[in-house]
Amino acid sequence: YRLDPDQTEADLEVSDWKNWILTGDHEAGRRARLAYDDFRYRRAMYAPGHLDLALAAVVARESTDVIRLDLTYRDSFTPPEPGDVVYLEPRFTDWTTERLLDELAALDADDDPWFVELLADPVRARHDLTDRTLRSQALELASRHGMTASQQEAFAAALDHDLQLVWGPPGTGKTHFLALAVLCLAETHLREGRPFRVLVTAMTNTAIDNLLAKLTELQRDTGLAAGVEVGKLRGDGTGGIRSFDPREAGDAADTYSWLVLGATVWQARKTPPDRLRYDLVVIDEGSQLRVGDAAIAFRRVAPSGRVVVAGDDRQLPPIVQAEFPVPEGELPLHRSILEALRAGDPDGLLTCTLTENFRMNDRLCDYPRRSIYPAAYRPATDEVARRRLRVGPAAEELVGLLVDPDWPVTLCVLEEVRATTRNPVEAALAARVVAEMRDLLPVADDEQFAAESVFVVSPHHAQIRLLRRALDQLRDWDPRPLVDTVDKMQGQERDAVVVSYGVSDVETALMEKQFIFSLNRLNVSITRAKAKTILFLPRPLLEPPIQVLDDDEVAEGVAYMQGLMHWCIDQTDPITTTADGIPMTVYRG
Repeated sequence: YRLDPDQTEADLEVSDWKNWILTGDHEAGRRARLAYDDFRYRRAMYAPGHLDLALAAVVARESTDVIRLDLTYRDSFTPPEPGDVVYLEPRFTDWTTERLLDELAALDADDDPWFVELLADPVRARHDLTDRTLRSQALELASRHGMTASQQEAFAAALDHDLQLVWGPPGTGKTHFLALAVLCLAETHLREGRPFRVLVTAMTNTAIDNLLAKLTELQRDTGLAAGVEVGKLRGDGTGGIRSFDPREAGDAADTYSWLVLGATVWQARKTPPDRLRYDLVVIDEGSQLRVGDAAIAFRRVAPSGRVVVAGDDRQLPPIVQAEFPVPEGELPLHRSILEALRAGDPDGLLTCTLTENFRMNDRLCDYPRRSIYPAAYRPATDEVARRRLRVGPAAEELVGLLVDPDWPVTLCVLEEVRATTRNPVEAALAARVVAEMRDLLPVADDEQFAAESVFVVSPHHAQIRLLRRALDQLRDWDPRPLVDTVDKMQGQERDAVVVSYGVSDVETALMEKQFIFSLNRLNVSITRAKAKTILFLPRPLLEPPIQVLDDDEVAEGVAYMQGLMHWCIDQTDPITTTADGIPMTVYRG
């Protein structure tokens, strides 16, 4: 299908899900668009038999203006012919709400449900665990296998309580810590002959897979918990991880006395609590799992079990498509489980913070530490602190200024830009920087460069497409470096990260404020790099109209942007230059 020229910038995410309806430009199609009952068919994967429409999935974007669709339809639909005009519109889908309400109703029927007590007063509802017979063994194993001081503190707290929050700022080895904690605790249970069953869950399968992969890697390298079976509910069996049918998880627990299962809460829900409860539930990326969804995991904790919720509520939150004002003194129940529990713990009694940063060098770590993270948040070793890009002199003076390894943070502010939703000058300059780094960095090929050296982040799909086209015009890539939204980058890292905002239209930015002016998203963007972050920001975003600051979240995001600029000014004087005739101020730190 060829897009109308005015629609080529439309956000059409590629997916196998039938998230769209397609109708023809004729009377039957217009009637179908008006008559389609979104709510009635919110969970349907089939088209209504009485309407001239099809359900569609955008399965490929073959060029700027050509997409490929996979259609599902009935006899009532008139398939389009070449040259026909058709309409593609998003449909409302909701696969989980009814099941979640059933889960919450069951929880509400329990006598004194622990999860409800936690939401009412998490500090009072947390209990000390009286059975500490395995504590010293587990801590000795953790120390022997390299847990850092802050990780050991968090592990000890998790051993002593039935609920422990672990705040893991960027680069602090949260995944490694959780995997090692599970193995140390499993090993002590093995030695004592005590059954031990673990649920590892998160909002996304990617987070679950990453934690299971790290767990099996450490299991192999350290020999810890060698007799523990590791599997995934409805996994694909890759990476040596066994796949279990979600409905047969209870049978697996009967077969294996020592078992670690990875699953989303929706897969875990397929085994009722009376069939399987877990001695340990680990919730990774707890800043993304919503409170209601987390209830499913909490209901499956054994009476004497424990829960560890790990994450960083200064990184990506759950996407909530509505405004939910939170009355003073109330918990933000529409947000993540980590946010809700931390909001109910103003003194931080439930939280241990990981502080040793294994990713970012000293300069990259400094601004996040000064602005939103604890003062103890620092590079883990001198080697990490001294990391710098290994590049020689650049062929182009302006690019050399931006990639200079002596200044790990470079903020490029384009002045006098016209208000727009994308910025071709910025995209072209960012592409030149990336292409130059490909020539300067000591990598074997494009594949290594894309996997290890650089990726490009932008919050707006129009700018992402500009960046991809600009890169493709400079050279033939095999493959092209990753260029995408920050959502696709969380949990990843590269030697260098290039961030291109592009959007300079404040009204557009306000309509998309959750993305454009989000402190959390900017924080994730600039903390993915090991040695160098280059951030392009148009001046209008740094100096928005005063009325913008009426929104607290927007004001917080603007303050974080401005704070980065002032932090750079404290390091050295700004440099004024031009990019393709557009004035630009370069701040470095």
